[in-house]
Amino acid sequence: MAGEVYATVVGNVGKGGVEMRFTPNGVPVCRFSVASTPRKRNSDGTNEDQPTTWYSVTGWRSIAENAVESLSEGDRVIVYGPIANRQWETTEGEKRYTLEIEAYALGPDLLWNVAKPQKGVHEGARDRKPKQTKEDPFEGASTTKAQPATEASTHPAQSSTPPSDDW
Repeated sequence: MAGEVYATVVGNVGKGGVEMRFTPNGVPVCRFSVASTPRKRNSDGTNEDQPTTWYSVTGWRSIAENAVESLSEGDRVIVYGPIANRQWETTEGEKRYTLEIEAYALGPDLLWNVAKPQKGVHEGARDRKPKQTKEDPFEGASTTKAQPATEASTHPAQSSTPPSDDW
């Protein structure tokens, strides 16, 4: 979409880990927070943490199902997707802002984690973006706990040899 800004954020999954729900139509959606604290090297060679920025991350469909099975509070992650600064009001009428990312790609940061890739749920790589909606995806959603992927929902069998590459 024209005008969308995409971001890649590296940080840690916040308190509570990944929460998954289902829309009234049965579409899985997850939400979690990511804290990113950049580090700056000072002229004397020491490192200094900069202020932490918090992001609210939402994932849909297979990303939601795979995230809830793979990520926990404190895990170092890399998130990629469109980012938006959403304004909201507290019950006292104060204006607040939230940085939100819709995860188009999500995974562990291998600088700090060891991951053993495993085929998971995947429903059409090209159908990653949900219908455009301004409403909260968690409003009116059921809170069914995620179930591990079954054999029927995993990727079809693939060749164990990579395709040849001429470069």
